[in-house]
Amino acid sequence: AYSLVTNNEAMRPSTQGQGGGIFVESTSRVTRIHASIIAGNRADRYPDCWTWVGTTIQSDDYNIIGASTQDQNCVIDPQGSTNDRIGSLTSPVTGFLSPMVNNPTVPAFYPLRNESSLINAIPPAECLEYETSLNHVSFAHARLLLKDQRGATRPQSRGGDIGPVEGSCGDGRPQPAEACDDGNSVDNDRCTNA
Repeated sequence: AYSLVTNNEAMRPSTQGQGGGIFVESTSRVTRIHASIIAGNRADRYPDCWTWVGTTIQSDDYNIIGASTQDQNCVIDPQGSTNDRIGSLTSPVTGFLSPMVNNPTVPAFYPLRNESSLINAIPPAECLEYETSLNHVSFAHARLLLKDQRGATRPQSRGGDIGPVEGSCGDGRPQPAEACDDGNSVDNDRCTNA
């Protein structure tokens, strides 16, 4: 849940690499995703998603799959989800991440762009983290997720953000690793947003 898989590569010189973002081949386990971004990956075929015959990825809503064939090579079971965004190979879902922030005070991260539709996309009551059962077949229970990967409060506004980081540079709220945030992404004013 709340993961980002981007800039991964599955390229093989002698055969075609597939599933640069997520590659599922086990039929004995359930792969679940929730409020995650799997986009901007590279492969010879199926850059963001590949599933072995007979396997699926179970969506627990609010996921972004940048480029998927949505055929037998990338099977996503929506489980009633209505808020997933799944792009195609010819029309991928892109343009929501800012460049990586690499500040020594927190782990490196990709903030969402200020205008991203992924900001506040999750109703507060659905900002959940899941604990799996011992056999990983189903979720044992869910509870509200209160922090992002940097320790910032989640959600911060009228809803939670999709992906591992809540809030963005230039959103008017200082985040971990930001000395200030004046509500814009201009770096040459009184507040440098890096």
